[in-house]
Amino acid sequence: MDSKSEFVLVIDLNELVEKESVGTLSNSDFFEMWSKIVLAPMGWYEYVIQSSYHTVNGYNSDQAVIYGLLVQIFKLIRTDRHLTCTRENNYELATVIQRMLFESNITVQYLIKNPDMIDTFRKQSVKGDKKFYDTIIRNRQNREESDSDLYKWEDQILSSIKSSFDDAGYSPDDSIPRFPNMYDRMSDLNYESSYYVYAVNSGIIHNEWSYIAKYSLIKKDDKYFPDFDEYGEDIRLLNPILLLCYDTLKCFISSYSGHGIAHPSLELLEEEQSLIIQFDTMHQNYLHGRKLTTGL
Repeated sequence: MDSKSEFVLVIDLNELVEKESVGTLSNSDFFEMWSKIVLAPMGWYEYVIQSSYHTVNGYNSDQAVIYGLLVQIFKLIRTDRHLTCTRENNYELATVIQRMLFESNITVQYLIKNPDMIDTFRKQSVKGDKKFYDTIIRNRQNREESDSDLYKWEDQILSSIKSSFDDAGYSPDDSIPRFPNMYDRMSDLNYESSYYVYAVNSGIIHNEWSYIAKYSLIKKDDKYFPDFDEYGEDIRLLNPILLLCYDTLKCFISSYSGHGIAHPSLELLEEEQSLIIQFDTMHQNYLHGRKLTTGL
């Protein structure tokens, strides 16, 4: 897309109302519109990143954290759209992508609000590497075979770990500072009421029994059998994720200094959020057999 105007969310809700009046409205009409809706925030992310003064001049180490997260959000929206709107996904995969989207949005908003935590965020990323590093060093203290194949393999691992530490601006000998967990980040952003909604789907990420029983097994007469079918994601679950992505765009534009971006305006982004909410309400009404405009 060459023009910023092409990213503006343009959907005609009256078109749905007209189809409802003549009895031709179907769920496919909503799927088609959802596919168009996702293009708007995805497009805005790409436009904002590419238009920023910071991108033109190249990022310093702190800016790189913020823009790296924005690029990741863009990629995750694109993947979620492909999987969900083309109905090629299964529920488990869509849930993983949307959880990644959620965490990326919360983290970038938190870091924009708390820029003093960017260095801590960068350093805590090597927490697992440091444990591996310390384990290898500790094991070597009890061995003498410095010319063994194991020792050479460990040298390769240590070299790779040191490279990760260099990227984080850190040393394996330093202690790892604590970065706030997800609940703390959400509380700082006044999202704590949403934490337990977010946490509900953690079971599918960690392969907990309730999800295995529901999506990988079939129970018949107190016996379990394999279930190889894939279960489609409810496309309406795009709604909260997209609204959160818009919140992040607004946070970036209004609170991250030096980007030089005048468009999109906060008012335009809020209008698009409102349009998505209206559309989602209409879809909910359709699926529950209510008149589309109920509650609008």
